[in-house]
Amino acid sequence: MTDVERRRPNPEAHAAPGAPVPPLLARLPSDPSGRFDSDEALDRYLDYVASELGLVLYAHQEEALLELFAGRHVILNTPTGSGKTLVATALMFKAMAEGRRAWYTAPIKALVNEKFFALCADFGPEQVGMLTGDASINPDAPLICCTAEILANQVLRWGEAGAPNDVVMDEFHYYGDRDRGWAWQVPLIVLQDTRFLLMSATLGDMGDIADRLAERSGRETAWVQSVHRPVPLDYGWRESPLHETVADLVDEGRVPAYIVSFTRRECNELAQQLTSLSLADRSERKEIGRRLASADLSTPFGKEFSRVLRQGIGIHHAGMLPRYRRLVERLAQDGLLQIICGTDTLGVGVNIPIRTVLFSKLAKYDGRKVGILRARDFHQIAGRAGRKGFDDRGSVIAQAPGHIIDNRKRQAKQAKAQRRGKRGPKGKPKAPRKGDVTWSHKTFKSLVSRPPEPLGSRFHVNHGMLIQVLQRARDDEARAEDPAAPSGYVATDDRSGGYRFLVDLILGNHDKPRRKARQLARAAELFRGLRRAGIVTVEPDDSGHARVGVSELLQADFSLHQALSLWLVDAVQMLDPYDDDHALNVLTLVEATLEHPWPIIKAQQYKARGALMDRLKSERVDYDERMRQLDQIEHPQPLADFIHGTLALHAETHPWVSESDVHPKSIAREMFEGYLSFDDYVRRYNVQRSEGILLRYISQVWRTLSQNVPEPEQTEGVLDIA
Repeated sequence: MTDVERRRPNPEAHAAPGAPVPPLLARLPSDPSGRFDSDEALDRYLDYVASELGLVLYAHQEEALLELFAGRHVILNTPTGSGKTLVATALMFKAMAEGRRAWYTAPIKALVNEKFFALCADFGPEQVGMLTGDASINPDAPLICCTAEILANQVLRWGEAGAPNDVVMDEFHYYGDRDRGWAWQVPLIVLQDTRFLLMSATLGDMGDIADRLAERSGRETAWVQSVHRPVPLDYGWRESPLHETVADLVDEGRVPAYIVSFTRRECNELAQQLTSLSLADRSERKEIGRRLASADLSTPFGKEFSRVLRQGIGIHHAGMLPRYRRLVERLAQDGLLQIICGTDTLGVGVNIPIRTVLFSKLAKYDGRKVGILRARDFHQIAGRAGRKGFDDRGSVIAQAPGHIIDNRKRQAKQAKAQRRGKRGPKGKPKAPRKGDVTWSHKTFKSLVSRPPEPLGSRFHVNHGMLIQVLQRARDDEARAEDPAAPSGYVATDDRSGGYRFLVDLILGNHDKPRRKARQLARAAELFRGLRRAGIVTVEPDDSGHARVGVSELLQADFSLHQALSLWLVDAVQMLDPYDDDHALNVLTLVEATLEHPWPIIKAQQYKARGALMDRLKSERVDYDERMRQLDQIEHPQPLADFIHGTLALHAETHPWVSESDVHPKSIAREMFEGYLSFDDYVRRYNVQRSEGILLRYISQVWRTLSQNVPEPEQTEGVLDIA
């Protein structure tokens, strides 16, 4: 009997008295040791679709189901709203019916959470687990929902041991993401016995990936495509001010609408501006108020958030706390919100009913520069428009740039003046500001017509990857005691197996041969750095072969998350352990390895400049001198000289390290030294609209402090801070 057989309960025996058995669990064998063949499992699932859901499958759904139940990999490339979730659930059902394990992966936690609750409703909570890095629920369940990085890191650490038999990779277009694409590629390379379902509305040409997947696994790959949208889209271009466009959408009955902005500040400001419109009727406001009465809105942002929600307007972006985003999603799903002001992250699969998508801009900052949206990004966001079962059509509308809107208003005034025999406004038409990236109606039409760009491989090697694979080389006894070891893991006496695994991974990735050669050289360089730092040990075994592994002095979950993680290991050992501030100094080094949470950094600068301005004015310092001193004010940077000095030394033997990688700051340290709670800190710097950013940053600090600082350096004071 397999582990899955032991875990899978009798549906009737585990149902609460009087409670209905979850619909898909009820269609599984009642005997936990029972099995269905593929044909029987498919028949039962189709009966569920027809009798329980009352649906008739689309042709692409039927094709995908037949291919999956025939044992093939499936790449499902169909528009948003065309029923990809039904196919993913079918793979989960097939796995359960055959006594196998299946994992569902997605790029964002909100989508993982949504799928977790949906599968709990379908199969029962005993059958479903969730892993997101922040939470671990029922991790031994036969069905697991997780972020893509969780699966990738498990594969790096354990290889195929304990691997899922079936994997759904939702929003697979993230394969081409510059920073995160590696996580979508690693399982495809390593898990040769796993069946994959790769899904997205915006994949582009998948021929090369399909061929590689089939060649690597020896299993055929079916590529199922369709351009049919259950709810067709119409496209529009507006040259009216944004609030007038929104008012028109309300009057035309084109709400609920999702207004896409590409900064959190724009989302918040727009939501505030739109409260002047009458968007929610009396009954809706009453129901929203009833829902909010039981919601936890206790943080500083809660009051502003509540006021906007009561007007039928939602805000949704990464600067908010997760519970606030979830509240917006629930209210929207129940039809209580007419407008949602959100960033483009809302376009990633979260199930929110939207009739109209309104782009406030067609240009965004991609982490390096501002540029026109890629066709893939545009189609991914636009695909949210149109609700199956509610709308006959969905609408996608783009706002013209500000200078075009201003010129249109000017032309209207001139025409009106001419009709009255008067002179219109003077001056030349406005032009875009120098340096602005602008767009036109032609740009919009081009985005509408262009297909998504081909997905490119984004595989890369880093310290964290090396640590994961080299952790596999610890001895049998230590591995047997590791509570994270998956069932089925067999330790090896070959202590160099971890590095060979990495070499095989690099040679098997989807890059060109020249890039693979550079990655092999990079891996060797990183390995030498880890060995110099004492993190990796190389010792001869009894037979004279090299035994390669991670130092036994390090904690079992030791990891290297950041670009400067190895520098951190060196630098903490250079601190004076007898210094009264030793633990705080360790915290400062940890913070220096993390990217700046810019809204918090800017708030620190603003507050410091305000205090200096008040002092200089009271001392009657002249204006020019005040400005000179204010320009020199930066955010707090304790140990800055020590940080830059040790980094310069580190860079001599680690040439890939750059001065720009280090970010001295004091946020977590300031909170700890000042005994400031989360809410205290938010109020001190007036960063109510960036609570989610602060929460995420503190989580990164904790994880790095716990897993990146070697255990011998984790003094009592460091543990107190953690």
